[in-house]
Amino acid sequence: LHDMTTEEVINKIFEENDHMTDYEEVIHLCMSEYARIKCLEAIRNVRHKTIEIIQDESYHTGAGFAECNVEDTIKRIQNIPNKEVMPEL
Repeated sequence: LHDMTTEEVINKIFEENDHMTDYEEVIHLCMSEYARIKCLEAIRNVRHKTIEIIQDESYHTGAGFAECNVEDTIKRIQNIPNKEVMPEL
């Protein structure tokens, strides 16, 4: 879902909720779903950037991965549940 355009998200929501007739309700649902998707995308991007920073820091300090425990840190970052970052998701 995170690669979908706004129009695709709205169309998908309309297809899944064709019983809805209230315009405001549909718009609210569409905006909520789009925001949720964008938040998940942001969480993923932050994880990737954090890993890059840790790897870069390890390289510049000359410490090996084992010495600074970067591998374990990267695994912990990759496994942070989305709910811990944004509980409302």
